[in-house]
Amino acid sequence: MTSHRRNTIAGAITAVTLAFGAAVLLPAKADIDGDVRGGVNADADGPFLGAGILTQIKSSPWFFNPNAEYTAGDEADVLSVNADVHYDFTTSTSWTFWLGAGPALVTYDPEFGEDDENDLGVNLLVGAGAKRGKVRPFVQGKYFAADNDQVLVAAGIRW
Repeated sequence: MTSHRRNTIAGAITAVTLAFGAAVLLPAKADIDGDVRGGVNADADGPFLGAGILTQIKSSPWFFNPNAEYTAGDEADVLSVNADVHYDFTTSTSWTFWLGAGPALVTYDPEFGEDDENDLGVNLLVGAGAKRGKVRPFVQGKYFAADNDQVLVAAGIRW
């Protein structure tokens, strides 16, 4: 294994571990929830895992959801660091619906350790999730608009 490949693996593990650690540890603070998610990155042709935190912006229907995701794909390995914001629509059910967007930095590694490529772009989000409970499931679709567009579909839990 080349040193570049080891560095790529170490970087991906570090980013997801830090996001997961924040998702687990920060909810002890008031008004911050953690989340973990998994799904499919259609453009990298593989599964992804991710973690993040969710916090309401003041007492508005806006939420800040920074997160990191790592895809182990057949076409490329992909690491993304995202600063997503979304608007929760008021509903009369136990689930809410949201739309959002946010900047993202994505690293593509098509040869795993060779020819890495960074891409800065914008995420466009649509999702739905449970509003109440200690553990709340959610689903989300994401389109990453940049030089190397991506489509991701995720399911996860928040607490």
